[in-house]
Amino acid sequence: DKARDAKEARKLAPDTAGKGWFDLPAQEITPELKRDLRLLKLRGTWDPKRFYKSNDTSKFPKYFQIGTVVEDASEFYSSRLTRKERKQTITDEVMSNEGI
Repeated sequence: DKARDAKEARKLAPDTAGKGWFDLPAQEITPELKRDLRLLKLRGTWDPKRFYKSNDTSKFPKYFQIGTVVEDASEFYSSRLTRKERKQTITDEVMSNEGI
């Protein structure tokens, strides 16, 4: 049966966000990642004068990617962070910030 074969093929295919989202893969949520996502949802409390659109606080996103910001060479002296100031996760970065 063609319908059954197509359904089984969908189950075996990797879980992605679809072609419109460039096949963004579903991420496995680890405890560290869960902590970072929770912290991002609470970013509106860091600075009460800054406005962020509300987001769905009941669940975590299924499809997302984590990246690293790479500074431009022209920012070497103006706004760069030293190795000591760089942190691995956003949780570490927020914890080291005295203003928050």
